[in-house]
Order: sequence, then C-alpha cells, then structure tokens
Amino acid sequence: MSRDLRVKFNRKFIRRACLFGSKFQTSNLDTNLSVINRKRQNLS
Repeated sequence: MSRDLRVKFNRKFIRRACLFGSKFQTSNLDTNLSVINRKRQNLS
C-alpha cells in the first residue's frame, strides 16, 4: 500500500472515529500505537 493511500485512509478513519466519540478514538489510537511499535520492533 502506498504512503499516500495510507494517509488518506487514516484521515478518513480518524474522522469517522471522531464521529463515534472520543472514547472510540482514544482506544483506536492506542491500538494504532501498539501496531506501530510492533512494526518498529520487527524492523530493528
């Protein structure tokens, strides 16, 4: 997946999450951070 597509998808997803409410958004951010951290660990 290209970076541009990922950014567009993330923006759309974050906007949708805002509609669902801050609780959903914060939990979603937590899962995203854990996924990013896992990817970083795999790279290093």
